[in-house]
Amino acid sequence: MGSEVFRNGTAVAEAAGGRLCGQCGPIQSVVIDDREAGPGALYVPIIGERLDGHAFIERAFTRGAALTLADRPLASGRPYVLVDDTLDALQKLAGRWKAHYGPFTVAVTGSVGKTSTKEMIASVLAEGLHVLKTQGNLNNQTGVPKTVFRMDDTVEAAVIEMGMNHAGEIDRLARIAVPDVGVITNIGTAHIEYLGSQEGIFAAKTEMLAHLAPAGVALVNGDDPFLQRLARGESGFPSRRVLTYGFSPDLDVYADEITDNGLAGSTATLHLQNGDSLRAEIPVPGRYMIGSALVGAACGVLAGLSAEQIRAGIAAYRPAGSRMRLIEKAELRIIDDTYNANAPAMKEALAVLAQAPGRRIAVLGDMRELGSESERLHREVGETTRELAIDALYTVGLQAAAIRDGAGSVPGNAFRTQDELIAALAGIVRPGDTVLVKGSRGMALEHTVAALGELVF
Repeated sequence: MGSEVFRNGTAVAEAAGGRLCGQCGPIQSVVIDDREAGPGALYVPIIGERLDGHAFIERAFTRGAALTLADRPLASGRPYVLVDDTLDALQKLAGRWKAHYGPFTVAVTGSVGKTSTKEMIASVLAEGLHVLKTQGNLNNQTGVPKTVFRMDDTVEAAVIEMGMNHAGEIDRLARIAVPDVGVITNIGTAHIEYLGSQEGIFAAKTEMLAHLAPAGVALVNGDDPFLQRLARGESGFPSRRVLTYGFSPDLDVYADEITDNGLAGSTATLHLQNGDSLRAEIPVPGRYMIGSALVGAACGVLAGLSAEQIRAGIAAYRPAGSRMRLIEKAELRIIDDTYNANAPAMKEALAVLAQAPGRRIAVLGDMRELGSESERLHREVGETTRELAIDALYTVGLQAAAIRDGAGSVPGNAFRTQDELIAALAGIVRPGDTVLVKGSRGMALEHTVAALGELVF
């Protein structure tokens, strides 16, 4: 319970770097939403783009909160801790909470595949340990603290996803987590609009490494040209603390003897850093999922799991949300990959579609936050549909029109809005087709998936 960490307001003030005004008893929980405040809660008001959480302090107390943080003096007579910045204070409190419980911790970042990799690691570790993992998209500056505050003395391992848009954000999150294993899946082009270049993305992702636990290791994609610098010690991070994974036998953890089972996934031999090898059934399609399985297996070794536990954890993996989720109807197969999109992930998804039975149709939406690289990267995705001989391509959104342009002679059309696309679906899809739907989260293409599911032939 939280009272083991923060026994009174003085302990909260010390951890948050603030000044206690008033008195309170033990803190049982830490919340940033006043609606979640209960007896013994510490309410932390966050200032967002639209709302200032300070407006809900009194409501939190009526729900049972024992204490609040504030970045301004309060005249209500309620006990509070005065701090300079409530978000910064929240993160300091989360760091103290994590240090108190101290489970084996894996942090996961990267441009593509963070969530799938996080879920695979958690699936493997759960074969031998009680695991806490990031839920949904709680991978940002408030989401990571919320995950940490779910720790208690039953948690033996934590798998924490870390996302970012700007430089410095991973640094702040890694300070909280102090991971035993820092996973970086790749350095792509997501958020290049804010970070300027892949060099900038590399610098931002590798901020994690400065905050690894003293005996911690970096587990990185050894097939990624940027991350290879870590293994060679060129980044200044000691190469002896780097484990590499991928598809080359020169790497510490690698896969070979791969059998492609189509939409049912793949089978591969995984060679682990302790010298063991195992034959694994990976139940989700895509070469990138073999990479996720390698990461899960490597983390399993580091956590002391057996080869059989690792094999079972990989086989038990299930996709989270709308990530390569296969929906099979009597007349139609839908690959729902609508959670998010960037160019490498689009190309991976198209490679899965290319292996599917029946007529293969791609429905692709805008990829966002690509800045000046947007048109080029969208066109590259279109060129990939042509190279993979996708049977038809339909795009939705102004930026995605460049995908359609890059596809050249691939049959299809470009729609400006999702409503126009949905209205046309009945004339596009026919029995026996496999349809991939993918786009950035802001495109909300789950509505297209729902419309496909309602088609009657």
